Amino acid sequence: MKNGITLLFLFLSFCISAQLNYQGNVKDSKTKQPIPFCAIAFKDNAQGCISNEEGVFQLNSQNKTDTLLISCIGYKRKRISLNAFLKDPVILLEVSEFNLQEVVIYDKDDFLFEIFESCRKKIVDSKQNTSKTYFVLESFIAEQAVELLECYYNSSFNQSSLRSLDFKNGRVGMAPYNDRFFVNVNISKAFTFINLIGGNSDLPKNPFEYSKRQLKKTYRLKFLSLSEDETKLIHLEFNPIEDNGDYFSGEVWIEQNTGLLQKVSLRVSNTRKHPFLPLFKGEGSVDEVSLQINKSYFIKNGDAVLEHIDFNYQLLYHHPHNKSLLNPNKDTSYRVSSKGLMHFYDHDKAFIIPYFYYDKEFSDYKKIASLSYNEGFWTANTGIVYSQNMKKGIQYFKKNGFLLNFQNGQSSNFMMLKGGKFFENNYLLWSEKKRISLKKDKIIHDTISTNSSNGQTIRSSLYQIKAQMFLDLNPMADSIQHYSAAVFDVYETFYNLPEEPETNCFINIYFDLFEIERRKMEKTLSQKKLTAQEMDVIYKKSIKNLEIQSKDYFSEVERGKKLKALEKWNLYVKDNLGIDNFEIFQILSQKK
Repeated sequence: MKNGITLLFLFLSFCISAQLNYQGNVKDSKTKQPIPFCAIAFKDNAQGCISNEEGVFQLNSQNKTDTLLISCIGYKRKRISLNAFLKDPVILLEVSEFNLQEVVIYDKDDFLFEIFESCRKKIVDSKQNTSKTYFVLESFIAEQAVELLECYYNSSFNQSSLRSLDFKNGRVGMAPYNDRFFVNVNISKAFTFINLIGGNSDLPKNPFEYSKRQLKKTYRLKFLSLSEDETKLIHLEFNPIEDNGDYFSGEVWIEQNTGLLQKVSLRVSNTRKHPFLPLFKGEGSVDEVSLQINKSYFIKNGDAVLEHIDFNYQLLYHHPHNKSLLNPNKDTSYRVSSKGLMHFYDHDKAFIIPYFYYDKEFSDYKKIASLSYNEGFWTANTGIVYSQNMKKGIQYFKKNGFLLNFQNGQSSNFMMLKGGKFFENNYLLWSEKKRISLKKDKIIHDTISTNSSNGQTIRSSLYQIKAQMFLDLNPMADSIQHYSAAVFDVYETFYNLPEEPETNCFINIYFDLFEIERRKMEKTLSQKKLTAQEMDVIYKKSIKNLEIQSKDYFSEVERGKKLKALEKWNLYVKDNLGIDNFEIFQILSQKK
């Protein structure tokens, strides 16, 4: 089956040290137009960011004597003191390229093809890098905002492609269009994992996939310009000889002396090779797909390191089950567009990924739905400055749809959405006001089975009860902010035996044991200032305690059948949490 982006339409207390925030705007010195995705950094601490689509950026610093470094492909690099910036926060950049007489290179002239070949070899031999990564995606139907996805990851990559994205945190905003929700699933992987040197079965071909000899047969190259500064960036255009939608056109910026790639822009219109699929088979079709992907790099220790990827796409989605009232024989179509940005920063550094296991098939949406809002994290991590359109979109979602993980208490609307398992939250946070129920919480009752050698279905296990301890650590200045939660895993839990009066009591006491251990862990974590390594040891010790305790619990109570043993554990919970599960589930009264 084709792996790609699935498109879905559905009915419907922490402390941060004081620091100063500096906001500015980057513009073209001649046109005065904003320059998007421009790199800005402080000289002294190398802390950096990029400008948004309006050229606006924001940096935080405690050093009032620092210097800003501003760079963008096609413009001269600029240095400006913080004092000068504070007097005028609008930074004007000058174009660094000068155009030469247009020269179209054909097969007999090897110059530009040699540049491409040199660059390709550098890409093949490029080093592996790691960084923190910020991702933001906006989607629209007929220019109406329908989706906002914002995530943080740890990433591993080289010049050619990303190798991994490890989820740290995220949030989402959505609003329906014609009573349907639009969702991008796995879009971050589909676009950002594009491999320049090959292996993209669901995307058009690009010139870096070919050797010099093959490139001559497939592409025409055109020399556009040469930069005036010391980098001597050669700016080239490439177009496929056979323009049938199976190949990317685009532009590339390559250092003439080193062959290092600084930027590549890929574009294609009305392509047949794309990663978009309806979520459910037969639920619509996609055509008229156009893609634009830009990958930008900076030079570090003689290697080109990925700095950001920005992309956008447009497509026409046909929904077969929503006929037009004026013409019932005609399918309803939606003109969909999305734009996204992935920024790689704090290179060779990383987030501490939360201590929690997600099923490998879970999308970012399901991971976000499982989270509780962590104010400390979102205050310390600002991503890019929201554009005016993004701000309008958020207000629109707040009024007409929902926001999830933007502040406390925003998950309820998300969980009320109807439309199938895509929106189901598979994790339940511990709460003294809410007890778990097999029926209410939809814990699987049917037999988990395997097929024997003779083809018969056999029962593989009677039951499995699963909970986890969530811990999120976030270094801030000279301390580490932490957030923990006891989480019941509905996805991994099943119960194949008849439900009895003791069953829910048995399950809830088990979950309560996790909350008791979590509180003990929290007390230890909060007693004094600890390092991340010390917190790691404490967490692992708590998990080991839970493993031993859970084993004893399951052995002693036998699914709650041994009431005397169950009552002992119930008293343990009552002493530590003040919760009497026997009374809640009326166990004693039913046994009289």
